[in-house]
Amino acid sequence: MGSAAWAAVQAWRAAAAAAGADMATGPVFRPVHMTGRVRDRALRPADVHEVVRRCARRAASRLRWLGVAPETLTGHSARVGMAQDLVAAGFDLVAIMQAGRWQSAAMVARYTAAQQAERGAVAQFHRGDPRALRRDGDPPRRRP
Repeated sequence: MGSAAWAAVQAWRAAAAAAGADMATGPVFRPVHMTGRVRDRALRPADVHEVVRRCARRAASRLRWLGVAPETLTGHSARVGMAQDLVAAGFDLVAIMQAGRWQSAAMVARYTAAQQAERGAVAQFHRGDPRALRRDGDPPRRRP
């Protein structure tokens, strides 16, 4: 775990312990009641979904200003977004599948179709990417 991630986990554990939670054992990520009471069980996917939905509702006007429909955000949005960011950063399919624990390349392809198209052969050709040039440095001849 990177130092920034480890520092964030340690800060969370300290805050939870200050709220009275026993953080010496058990899951790191737990539900927190609005009163600040930290529960003993691990977060469930439904908990994450609800947190994302609640945050999206609170930030609805800003999200709309950014062009994001708040009602479309789910607990899965961060996972899909990470896959898209990894493609945009140039990571290959295997690395993305490992990062997201996907067993199917089809799912990664579905989530990252737009980003893959921006990296594709046609996009490279139209940007004048050197890989799209002939050996003599000229662009490939187009058929009439």
